[in-house]
Amino acid sequence: DFDYQEHCFEVVISQPAPLGVTSKLSKDGKQVVLAMEGANFYTIELNGKIIETQKQQITLDLKNGNNAISVSTNLTCQGIYEDTLFTSDKPVVFPNPFVNRTKVFLGAAEEEVGIDVFDATGRLVKSKKYIPNNREVDLDFIDLPSGIYLVRFKGKTVEGMTKVIKK
Repeated sequence: DFDYQEHCFEVVISQPAPLGVTSKLSKDGKQVVLAMEGANFYTIELNGKIIETQKQQITLDLKNGNNAISVSTNLTCQGIYEDTLFTSDKPVVFPNPFVNRTKVFLGAAEEEVGIDVFDATGRLVKSKKYIPNNREVDLDFIDLPSGIYLVRFKGKTVEGMTKVIKK
């Protein structure tokens, strides 16, 4: 015989807040400011270098080219933030070659930039003023045939010309 006694338990399972990260490029594009929330301790990996911090905000220096950023906490259930930031001192067109659209990464903050497109014979085929978004301008070549083009860009702090190939 067993003497049965009823026992009641209340179990509360809680979970941590999710990892929250926002990134903002500095005006010159040489640094990124990370604002983090959801933990007391963060592990940041920038281009293979590990940085551990308890700060909610940190400013990191970027290199020219691609910069791989990863932010995590000691609790995997909070998730991982990953981003790739591209920075350059000079304007860069990517992708190149392309099918119908490409982008010009200006390398400097501009309020407005004029872009002229010339065909292989030097004839102006497109000219337009653009307002860059995060130092990038989307170029549309849908109405132009496949071929080699020269793209000239001019703003207050950036000026240059580059060759692009439309497939």
